[in-house]
Amino acid sequence: MLKTGLDVLQSQNFAPLAGKRIGLMTNPSAVDADLNSTYQIFRGCAADQSGGVVQP
Repeated sequence: MLKTGLDVLQSQNFAPLAGKRIGLMTNPSAVDADLNSTYQIFRGCAADQSGGVVQP
């Protein structure tokens, strides 16, 4: 099965991002394998250190 980078991060509980501030550039069609929006996934993860989100 093909996995996106988002799916891989979710399977690792976002460990590679722990302690880092991230910026998310996304659009409404950006979803995971279960059709959850990228924005909602990042906002709900335990490692949330969002520096900002850019959407059209």
